[in-house]
Amino acid sequence: MLEKFEEKFTKYEVARILGARSLQLAMDAPILLKMTKEEEPGKERLKNNPRILVTGANGLVGSRFIELSSSRYEFLFSTDIEELDITDKEAIKRWIEEKKPEVLINFAALTDVNKIEEERAEGEKSKAFIVNAVGPRNLAEVCRENKIPLIQISTDFVFPGFLPNIGPYTEKAKTAQAPEEISWYGWTKLMGEKAIQEVGGDFAIVRISYPFRASFKELDFARNILKLYDEKKLYSMFIDQYITPTFIDELVEALKRISERKITGTYHVASREVATPFSFASYLIHEFKGVKRVVETGWMSKYYKDHSGV
Repeated sequence: MLEKFEEKFTKYEVARILGARSLQLAMDAPILLKMTKEEEPGKERLKNNPRILVTGANGLVGSRFIELSSSRYEFLFSTDIEELDITDKEAIKRWIEEKKPEVLINFAALTDVNKIEEERAEGEKSKAFIVNAVGPRNLAEVCRENKIPLIQISTDFVFPGFLPNIGPYTEKAKTAQAPEEISWYGWTKLMGEKAIQEVGGDFAIVRISYPFRASFKELDFARNILKLYDEKKLYSMFIDQYITPTFIDELVEALKRISERKITGTYHVASREVATPFSFASYLIHEFKGVKRVVETGWMSKYYKDHSGV
């Protein structure tokens, strides 16, 4: 099944058929790749083979960036928490002094939404807040001091996703104004964004969502749907929620361009088309299992009405 992903999910197929996630993104990877030097808002370009420091390199997104970029960036240094804890500012300083990167991309984060929700009562003392909000602040402060561009990977979970503004969202759309409006995961990621903005310096915030990739031995958004189907545990899929799952292989190309050309600002990187969880799951199961009309429909509006206490 993994080999079939490699064959079927080229970036062109995904862009044309599936779209990319619960943000309708104003700037997707193909558009970003077509930007000319005059159109780009960044500063002078980096020299060939820039030294890029990648945190969270063992995760779903960071590991794919490494796989698809290592031949292009001769001096790419990758770390995970065992090597560099982003909640330890002094450790970050030592890494920066030793490696002297020209760009830092932060993929490091806690992302288990349900598990993180259990930490909500702990507030800013929760592990998720420390990693997802304090960590990016530490990186931003050290990067600013050393004049290093920082690229922060964020999420569509910073938006409420409910009426009256259910999306799609542009980069200028209003994010949640209080933690009660979104998941605790989303709030910690939003606080990470705001921390970077408060610190200043050269930075880009790149929002993605529902990521999946062509080559992976573990579960991602798409593979989890197929796994649940195989186990006969697939739940009903919403038809009134609009998503555009991010194809990571395409995201990598956008990150290369942002890194090399020092592009700053906030960007939504994904394909143009919008799907629903129902249409996405239906397409996957038809393509990989050869069956149609097996996905049950569900309604997000009804779910949250019935689970108003959730």
